[in-house]
Amino acid sequence: PDPDPEPDPEPAPDGQAPGTPGSGGASGPATGGEQPAPVPVPVAGLRFDGVDDVLVAGPDPTAGLTGTARTVEAWIRPEGDGARAIMGVWQHGSGGFYARVSATGVLSAAVEDGAAWYEAQGSTPLGDGRWHHVAVVWRPGVAIDLYVDGVREPTRTEGTVAQAPAAYGANGARIVVGASGEHPSCGPTWWCDRFTGDMDDVRYSLGARYDGASFTPPATLTPDADTIARWSLDALPPVAEGAQAPATEARGEPGTVTGTR
Repeated sequence: PDPDPEPDPEPAPDGQAPGTPGSGGASGPATGGEQPAPVPVPVAGLRFDGVDDVLVAGPDPTAGLTGTARTVEAWIRPEGDGARAIMGVWQHGSGGFYARVSATGVLSAAVEDGAAWYEAQGSTPLGDGRWHHVAVVWRPGVAIDLYVDGVREPTRTEGTVAQAPAAYGANGARIVVGASGEHPSCGPTWWCDRFTGDMDDVRYSLGARYDGASFTPPATLTPDADTIARWSLDALPPVAEGAQAPATEARGEPGTVTGTR
């Protein structure tokens, strides 16, 4: 089945994943917490041009753990318009999940299995030219929680919260940073929702790293026993046209950055 969240959608423009979020429901803001004290933000990062810049790793080595919570987090400074993905493990026909800046400029995340769909969108605008720590905590069958700068976002949702795609990695969907995943409507490279702006320290982990109303964002996202993959993007040298630069990963296949800087 096609992964689009709505039946018979219009063809998506090049570089943007099919489907647009509906009005859905809403969950209220977190209570009982205050915004954490400011922490140092990145002074460097890897720039993504929104055209052909992506970091592609191997298949998710933990794809079979479909009932286990996941956390995706990064420091980002997005630019431009349209959906811009932070990280995804998603492929046409089998589904998956991804975290991105939505077309309206807020943090969002979605999970699907090629038919059913669930998406959560936050409320804080991210296109203000500043660095933001963003985190997505997906607890299968429970919720997708979104955090911006350490504060849990009020969210609106679409679809079924119980969605937990048992087969999202079965056909070899690869982990990708700077895109949501692979779909034939997204241009010759198939990478959808390509990120525009700067990104630093991307970490993908097993388990729910964050819970409750707020936390202090870590200035550096260091790998630990729960880390599936982590990329310190500010450690990469400039990348010339057609060249590739290795990125670090805690386990599994190392990623490769491609594109023009």
